[in-house]
Amino acid sequence: MFAAGCDRATPEPAARAAPLARPAIVHAPQRAAQTTALSAFRYGERMQTQTPDDAWLAAAREDPDPNVRLHALGTWAQHPGESLDPVTYALVDPDETVRARAQELFEEALARR
Repeated sequence: MFAAGCDRATPEPAARAAPLARPAIVHAPQRAAQTTALSAFRYGERMQTQTPDDAWLAAAREDPDPNVRLHALGTWAQHPGESLDPVTYALVDPDETVRARAQELFEEALARR
């Protein structure tokens, strides 16, 4: 159907498409915070009943969340073993707070030896 004086067809009112429903958007920082809290909770829950083992510390060291890595260092500090590997790995961590805590723990460990 053509409108008077136009070369273009105008759509019939019934032919117009209804607006699409948009899904709720969860922004990445909110989703990351939820994942972070869950990861930290799981690590904390496990460590309440066990002393840290090398496999657990290695998994926590590779976690993308710096809070989990900090938690792992704190857990190691409560039950330090003979190996300083968790601390030495954390000395080169990408996150500044993890590196700072690792430096403190490293100095304390050297003072005890």
